[in-house]
Amino acid sequence: MRKINKEVNSNEEPINIKLVLRTILKSWYLFPIFILLFCGGAYIYVKTLTPEYLISSTIIIKEGERNNNVTENAIISDLENMKSTITVENELEKLKSKSLLMEAIIKNKGFINYYVDDEFFKKKIDPFESPIDITVDSFSKSFLSASETFEIQPVSETKFVLILDEDQKKEFEFDQKIKMSFGEISIQKRPASNDFAPEIDNVIVELVNPQVAAENYSKVFEFENPSIKSSTLYIRMLDSSPEMGKQIMSSVIDGYNQRIINQKNETALKTINFINERLGIVKEDLEEFEKSGEDFKTRNNITDISMNSKIYLESTAETRKQVAEVSGKIDILESIEFNMNNQSGNYDLIPGGLADLDPSLSGLLTKYNELQRERQRIIRIVQPSNPQLLSLNDQIVNIKSNILANISSIKSNLLINKRNYEAALNESSYKAQSIPGIERELVEINRNTGLKQEQYQYLLRKRDEAVLALEITGVSSAQMVDPPIASLKPVKPNKLMIMAAAFGLGLCLPLGLIFAKYFFTSKVTSKRVIEKTLNAQILGEIAKNEQKGVIAISPKSISPAAEQLRMIRSNLKFQTGDDNKVIMVSSSMSGEGKTFFCLNLATTLSIVDKKVVVVDFDLRRPSIFKSLNIKTKLSLFDYLNQDIKDVREIISPSGVNDNMDIIGSNKSIENASEIISTEKIVKLIDSLKKSYDHIIIDTSPIGLVADAYSLSKIADLMVFVVRMNYTRIDNLESLAEIIDKKIFKQNFVVLNDSNKYFGSKFGYGYYSGKDKDVVSVRA
Repeated sequence: MRKINKEVNSNEEPINIKLVLRTILKSWYLFPIFILLFCGGAYIYVKTLTPEYLISSTIIIKEGERNNNVTENAIISDLENMKSTITVENELEKLKSKSLLMEAIIKNKGFINYYVDDEFFKKKIDPFESPIDITVDSFSKSFLSASETFEIQPVSETKFVLILDEDQKKEFEFDQKIKMSFGEISIQKRPASNDFAPEIDNVIVELVNPQVAAENYSKVFEFENPSIKSSTLYIRMLDSSPEMGKQIMSSVIDGYNQRIINQKNETALKTINFINERLGIVKEDLEEFEKSGEDFKTRNNITDISMNSKIYLESTAETRKQVAEVSGKIDILESIEFNMNNQSGNYDLIPGGLADLDPSLSGLLTKYNELQRERQRIIRIVQPSNPQLLSLNDQIVNIKSNILANISSIKSNLLINKRNYEAALNESSYKAQSIPGIERELVEINRNTGLKQEQYQYLLRKRDEAVLALEITGVSSAQMVDPPIASLKPVKPNKLMIMAAAFGLGLCLPLGLIFAKYFFTSKVTSKRVIEKTLNAQILGEIAKNEQKGVIAISPKSISPAAEQLRMIRSNLKFQTGDDNKVIMVSSSMSGEGKTFFCLNLATTLSIVDKKVVVVDFDLRRPSIFKSLNIKTKLSLFDYLNQDIKDVREIISPSGVNDNMDIIGSNKSIENASEIISTEKIVKLIDSLKKSYDHIIIDTSPIGLVADAYSLSKIADLMVFVVRMNYTRIDNLESLAEIIDKKIFKQNFVVLNDSNKYFGSKFGYGYYSGKDKDVVSVRA
C-alpha cells in the first residue's frame, strides 16, 4: 500500500489572500458576537473589581560593617571575626519578612474587609468609610480557615444583629465582647466620615486569617533597588484603601527599624549582663592575686624589692665591717693576753696603743704601765727586798691578774658579738642572694595581678560603652527619604485598557479560529495538496453553485461554476481525445458531490449536441431520480431483477436537455457488488454505446465500497471528485492507491466547491452578467 504524507502543509504554497479575506467575510457575524461578548464580560468584570491605589515610599539602608546579630555593641566591636557586612540584599529579605508584614497587618487591622451590596455585586468599601469598626481582642488558635464572613445589621444606635447565615442570627450591643471561631471581637459604631456620605444599612464583614492576609499583601508589595551601587530602596504596593496602605507600609518600615533596635537592645543587655558576670569573676581573681602578693611580701618580709635589696646589701656590708672590727679587737686582746702570758718577766710594759679597746682595760693597762715604770725607777735605787718594791711588785701582779681577767671577759663578749654579727651577715647574705628568686616570683604575681587589673578596667570601660550604646539605639537603620504616599487616582483596574483588551480579544479570537481552521485543518484546502498526493491530472475546479437546483449550467449561464464546467469539458476533450465514451465518476467518501458533477458534466456535454446518458450505479444509495425529481415505473432495479430485454424501457428523459437521458434506480440494492459484476451490466453498457456519445456512470464512493472496481473494464476513464474543505487528506490514500495500481485506464480529478473567486483565474469578470445584449448561439 502506498503511504502518503499525512502532514501536507498547506502553507507550502503562497497564502491566497483573497481566499483568506473571503473566509473572513464569510464569517463576519462572529466578530460582532465575540466583541459584544468580551466587552460585556469586561464591563461586568470591571464593575466587580475594587479600585486600587498605588502607595509608594523611598528609604535608604545604612550599609557597611555591623557587629554580629546586627548590633553595634561596643564590647564586640573590637572583635573582627564578630563583624558582618550590611548589604541591601540581606536587609531587603528582612523587609520582605511575612512575619513583619503580619505584625503590620494586625496592628492596622488590615485583615478586616468591609463590603456592601451594590445591585448584583458585593462592593468593597474603605475601612475608614465603614459605619462600623471592629476590634479583635484575641485570636483563636483553633481557627484554621482562610476567612470568616458575617453581616452586621444595625437596629438602633446601641444594638445590631450579627448574621452568620440564615439560621444563625443574634442581637448584640456595640462594644460588647463577642466570642466567635475567629476569636474574641468587639464592634464599635463609627461616625460618618462626612455629611454627604451615603447611608449604609448593612455591612458585610470578612475577617481574613492574618496569615492569609500577609500572603495576599506580599503579592502586591514590590521592592526595587535602582542600582547595585546604591542602598536606596523603592517600596510600592497596591491597596483599595489609600490610608490603610500608607499605614501598613509605614508599619512595615517602622517594624523593621524596631526589630533592629530590639536586637541591638537585646544584645546590649546581654553584653552588659555578660560584662557584669565577668567583672565579678575578674574581681575575685584580682583580689586573690592581690592577697597572694600581700602574703608573699609578708612571708618574705618585703615591702619594696629594690629598697629591700639595697637594705640587704648595705646591712651585709655593715655587718661584715662589724665582724672585721670585732675580729680585730679579739686579735688585739689575744695579742695582749699572749704578751702578758709570755713575758720574760713580770715587769715588761704593755704597748699603750692597745689601751683603747675598753675604758676599764685601758685604765688597768695604763696603771699597769705606770706601776712598771715606777718599779723600774725604784729598782734602780732600792734593793730587791725593799718593802716599797715588794709592795709595788704585788700591785703589779694583782693588776696583771685583773688585766687578764678583764681581757678574758672582754674577749668573751667580743666573741659573742662576732657570732651574732656572723649570723646576721649570713642572714643578710642569704636574703640578698634570694632577692632574684623573690623578685621573679613577685614579678609573676604582679604580672598576673596587672593582667587582671587591665581586664577589670577594660570590662569596666566596655560596660560604660555598652550602657551608652543601649541609650542611643533609637537611631533607625532604614532612613526614610519619602514617607508612604498614595496616588490621587486608582491605578487599577485600568478600565480603558481592559475594554481595549476585551475588544482586541473579541476581534482576534474569531480571526484566530478562522486562521486555525485555514492553516491547521485536516481537510483538503488547496489544489496543491491534491497535486502532491494524487498522481492524476486535474480536469478543473468547480466553484460553489450559487443557483437553485442541482444543475449549475445552461446554455445562457455565465456563472463561475458554469464557466468552470465548460473548461472541464474542454480539458476532457484535450486530455482524452475520443477515448472518453464511458466516463465513470466516484469519490473517496459520501457528500463530495459526485452526483452533482455527473449531472452537470452530462449537461455540459449535451449542450454541444452530444447524446449523453447518466447511469446511476450507486445502487446502495441511488439519488439521481431524487435530485431531478424524476418519477418512473421501471428503473435499473427492474432491469437487473426482471427479464427486461429492451433497454429503452428503463431510460428516462432528464428534463434538462433533450440530449441528456437518465437511467436510475428507484430502490436500493443490497448485493450491489455481485449484480454489477454480471454480464447483464456489460450488455447494458454495450447497448448504450450504440445510442449515446457519452455514458456517464455515477458509482458508489470508491473509498468506502468496492462496487466501482467491477466496472473498471468497461470504463474508459475514471474521474475522482474531491470536495474542497470537506474531503479529508487521509481519505486521499485510497484514491492514491487506486491510481498507482492503474486499475482504471485513465484517472482524472475534479475539485468541487473550489475556493477560486469569480474572475480570479479564468477571466470571468468579463462576463459580469450585467450586459443585456449577450445572446446564446447554438453550437
